[in-house]
Amino acid sequence: MDREIFCETCGNDMGRGLSVCPFCGTPQDPIATDGAAAARVDVVTVNLEAGRPVVEVAMRRFQERLDQARREQTRALVLIHGYGSGGTGGAIRDALRQRLDGLLHEKKIAQWLPGETFVKGNRQAAFLMRRFAALGRDRTLRGNKGISIVALS
Repeated sequence: MDREIFCETCGNDMGRGLSVCPFCGTPQDPIATDGAAAARVDVVTVNLEAGRPVVEVAMRRFQERLDQARREQTRALVLIHGYGSGGTGGAIRDALRQRLDGLLHEKKIAQWLPGETFVKGNRQAAFLMRRFAALGRDRTLRGNKGISIVALS
């Protein structure tokens, strides 16, 4: 059975055998893209705003990637939802964060943090950076209003 191949950075389905993601341009690990079983990845980035989807499509994409992350035992997701073209927060961002609050309340995720609070001095951010070294190394995440970070249970 063929399995989907997702970009290690943006999370888009990119097909087999590509050495560079056609969506974000990130070079890919050839073992992960040739159909061989890939090792568990601790942190996966998912671009929910790719292709400028309507909220319903972005939320469906989120649920599909959350389900996949659980199956693959991914430990954290960086969700790119954008901040909205009006500069006051977008519809995808608002819908996603409302859903994340619900998932946290239902204990279906361990923790989530808005990107704007992912800054030095924030205790929750510091905990996530210690738990997931990749988050601590990526400075583009710091204070970013267009992302949310989720730790899975």
